[in-house]
Amino acid sequence: SPTSRPSCMAGWPVTHGRSESSPLTIRTLAELRDVETPPWIWQGFLLPAGITLLSAAPKVGKTTFVGHLLRAMWTDEEFLGYGIRPAPVLVISEEADTLIAARADALGFSDMWPIGWLTPEPGRTWELTLALIRRYANLYSNPLIIVDTLSRHWGIDDENDNDKVERALNPVIAIARTTGASFLLVHHTRKTGGTGGLASRGGSAIVGAVDIVVELRRGERGSPPNHRRI
Repeated sequence: SPTSRPSCMAGWPVTHGRSESSPLTIRTLAELRDVETPPWIWQGFLLPAGITLLSAAPKVGKTTFVGHLLRAMWTDEEFLGYGIRPAPVLVISEEADTLIAARADALGFSDMWPIGWLTPEPGRTWELTLALIRRYANLYSNPLIIVDTLSRHWGIDDENDNDKVERALNPVIAIARTTGASFLLVHHTRKTGGTGGLASRGGSAIVGAVDIVVELRRGERGSPPNHRRI
């Protein structure tokens, strides 16, 4: 539960982020330079207080990719050639408990890694999910929050409606900026594809709301079936 500290979380510091309801603060450039910036969780891709969008076509391997990323956080110093480090993690998953456990066991996950899972529950709204995320982000210092997949959780009936997209993602931006949490939002690409970071499905406000866009694609024609490109 996001409100308790299980034994595998015991060594992690609590957060000291700003409150979303705190008064606006005007600071000078010198004061901004003095703000302590935590290191990247995954260099170039996952930054504390930042939001990353990972998009791919169905069945390309988004969730499998995330699983390998999580394993690398605890077993390696690099992932795909870029530095990576441990951090507390909360995964908002669309998968059944048994499937999550089977994949974690296959990848060699340890029960002592500080990874919490929020699995499907009847009647849980996006607003309640955000409240749970906020509580977790306020409990641990600079955690990684993974939403897999975005469309399964945010309750939007029209992803092309930019007003609805902004209303759904503005609280995510607020949580990231005030707590220092890093977000990885897993999403789908358009059927028609796209280039230059524009392949993500839905309105332009989705890409506009994030800091980094990552697209996962199958390998080139003739490459092994398990090859992927980012």
